[in-house]
Amino acid sequence: RPQLVVTCKNWPQRQEFLDCMVRALRDGTPGVSSWYPDSENRFAKFQQEHTNSTVIEPESGKHGKQSRVLWIPDVSETDYVCKNEAFCQVFAETALDTNHIASEFLPAASEFCNNKLFGSLCATILVDDATLKSHEQAVSQAITDLRYGSIAINGNAALVWTLAHLVW
Repeated sequence: RPQLVVTCKNWPQRQEFLDCMVRALRDGTPGVSSWYPDSENRFAKFQQEHTNSTVIEPESGKHGKQSRVLWIPDVSETDYVCKNEAFCQVFAETALDTNHIASEFLPAASEFCNNKLFGSLCATILVDDATLKSHEQAVSQAITDLRYGSIAINGNAALVWTLAHLVW
């Protein structure tokens, strides 16, 4: 699962999008365990650092504490979650104060990800077909600008590692 989603503070659908993500995590995502050593203590540390966090229990918590997801909305660039790898089920959101038009948001998001976040393994850009068509140059530039090992468009960036030898 991703650790952080970057949205636009001025996007009219931001709250609706976040509400849908939380519902999807709670009601439509299989509960999976964290397999990293010390993940329970790491989860507790993130929860301690982010008092505005909420614990989400996928599948009504039937898989126990290890499948819990810590949801942390509206974090700032200096918050713990932006500077530390979770190695547990943590999902946060930050909102950049830019225009919500892709040609203005994407450069700011790329700069934020490159310069403010810990880690550079993978990134995903979610973009609807109409925006991709009308802002193709901005999306292409964001892909160029992001300094990440793998970048997925409308997909799970983790799959890029498993499909590295396919020709697109």
